[in-house]
Amino acid sequence: MGDWIGLFSVWGVFYALYKSTEWNDFRRDRQIRAEAVERHLEAERQPEDAAPGRQPLLGTTSLALIAYHHSWARDTLVVDMLLHGLLQRSKALGSSYLEVRQPRSRGRAASSRAIAKMGETWTREQQIIAKATGSDGSPLRLDSDTAMGALYQELVTDGYIRPADALTIEVENPPHRTTLAAGIVGLLLTGLQALWWDPNNHRLVSCLLLGIVMSAFWSAAMLTSGLTSATVKAKLPSATARGERAIAEARAHWAAVDPAGRTEPYTPDEAVRAMAVFGPEALGHLERSNSTVKAIFDDQRAYFQRLNDRRMSLEHGDRVGW
Repeated sequence: MGDWIGLFSVWGVFYALYKSTEWNDFRRDRQIRAEAVERHLEAERQPEDAAPGRQPLLGTTSLALIAYHHSWARDTLVVDMLLHGLLQRSKALGSSYLEVRQPRSRGRAASSRAIAKMGETWTREQQIIAKATGSDGSPLRLDSDTAMGALYQELVTDGYIRPADALTIEVENPPHRTTLAAGIVGLLLTGLQALWWDPNNHRLVSCLLLGIVMSAFWSAAMLTSGLTSATVKAKLPSATARGERAIAEARAHWAAVDPAGRTEPYTPDEAVRAMAVFGPEALGHLERSNSTVKAIFDDQRAYFQRLNDRRMSLEHGDRVGW
């Protein structure tokens, strides 16, 4: 019994050593990647990057695409058009179906502000609405990559977003002394197991052989990692330093619309700015104060949930539990 206790103790110590080394290597690898990304961004930054606060130079849709992703930029644009009277709900088709509001509606002219906004940004909005009309009738249900593809390319060309083939960099991961030391200690523990060798106890010998083989394999892995350097890839943020500066400027300039701690409802302009640079929390605030926006996005979520349920049903069939 004492042999088994001693052997299990050695295995426990070795396993703890191996897992602690594995976790240490994981943390070190993550730190090396983060430092490499920060160095890359620092090399991109210009002196004016440190002083945000001026008037944003980009529109809200562009800012949302830089700060977040394609679908959020599309949703921001839809809310922008909806709150400024460029879109309206199509009652005949459902709450999330939207259609372009004509300059005159029910005998009343649209506001001069809405007409001015239509003149400023109509080209891009018209393209997105036209694509939606050719699919299922709603810009919210249009594939976000398709909807924002042209704008994305513009921002890549202008240096605000990285192209898809420039999102990773190679990072040198040098050998680590701690891993090397752990490998040496692991070899010592592997050899220590020979003290329990007993040819008369076949069960003990078979377990001992398995333990020695596994320990030697893991020790060799630790030694190899501790003696060799490797090249790993680190992922860069999609926004370049110029894009980060644009977002920082917008957040500083529009700090008053930050949804954190905000209690009063947004005006249309404030709502769109908050969505563009402060993210989904602004939409939650807007849904609480605007029943039209809430109905539209509730219907959108229900629509995509139905699509997901249908996909799961096709993949797994109508089996119990699905």
